[in-house]
Amino acid sequence: MKLRVQAQHLQIGDIVGSGETVIGVTIRSLRMPSNKVAVTLKKNGHQRTVQWGKYTQIGVERTANATQCI
Repeated sequence: MKLRVQAQHLQIGDIVGSGETVIGVTIRSLRMPSNKVAVTLKKNGHQRTVQWGKYTQIGVERTANATQCI
């Protein structure tokens, strides 16, 4: 199912518009401002971490096996 969710509500297993799969979401960290989240993405064996505003709307395709991040 295709949705638009805030970056802070991304779940492991979500597929973002670029075709990358979310493998981790960090909401709180000492090195990150409070209004940002770090999202780790993976595609074709390559992985990268991006910072998005926590209220940024992200288009995702959510599968039934996506798990909630806390």
